[in-house]
Amino acid sequence: MDDIIFTCDDQNLKSLYTMTLPDGRLALVFTPFYERVEKSDTLVLKSGGQQMFGRCKVKRLTISGEKLDIIDLIGWVEEYNAKW
Repeated sequence: MDDIIFTCDDQNLKSLYTMTLPDGRLALVFTPFYERVEKSDTLVLKSGGQQMFGRCKVKRLTISGEKLDIIDLIGWVEEYNAKW
């Protein structure tokens, strides 16, 4: 199984994200449209993260070679940290 190559700009989470397979069977572009930020800090727990909601444009080849195009699929990516 091939590893998916995930790219994003760590300094600008509102920029485009991509996911691809080296053999071209997958090409996904994620365009964020909304950011949600969460932060909690108590004596016992500390957590927080960012979620970017957006639209995906996907080009995919199935195992049988059929081409699948998906446009405007809603999804999200997130970064979350927790300390207990």
